[in-house]
Amino acid sequence: MTHFKRHLISVAFLLMMTGCDTLVSPYLQRVNAISLFEVARSFLEINGDQERVSLYCQVGEGSGCHLTTRTLLDTWDGLTYHPVIEDLANRIDPTLAQGIMSDIGFENILDAGRSGIKLSCERSIGQLEVITCQIDYNNGGGWQKLPVGMAILS
Repeated sequence: MTHFKRHLISVAFLLMMTGCDTLVSPYLQRVNAISLFEVARSFLEINGDQERVSLYCQVGEGSGCHLTTRTLLDTWDGLTYHPVIEDLANRIDPTLAQGIMSDIGFENILDAGRSGIKLSCERSIGQLEVITCQIDYNNGGGWQKLPVGMAILS
C-alpha cells in the first residue's frame, strides 16, 4: 500500500470518527442516491412516511441497473435469470447506472453472485438528505448496510 493511500484511509477514518460522511468504496454517493429516487417515481414503494427504491445491477454482458421492488428482490435468489427483474424496459439511465456501480466498485460487483448486486434505499417522503441503503452481494450474506455520503479517492 502506498504512503498516499494509507494517508487517505487515515483521513477517511478520522472523518468518520468526527461524524463526517466522507467515504471509501463501497458506498453510494449522495448525489447518486438522490438521483435514483428522482428516476424511480413509478417504482417507489411507500410504507407510512417512508419511500423506498430498489434495483438490481449487473456487470458483464448487458451491464446495467434495473428498477424493481424490494419484495421481488427478497424472494429472488439472485443467481438465476429473472425476466421481470431484468426487464430491459426497467433499466435506468446508463450514466446513473455507471455512477452507482462505480461507487460500489466494479470489482465488488464482479465478485458477487452472478456478477450482480441487489440495492435498496429508503428515506422519509420528500427528504433529500437522509437516505439509508442496503446491499446484497448474492453470496449468502444477506442485506448489509451500504454507507451513503461523499467519496474520497481510494
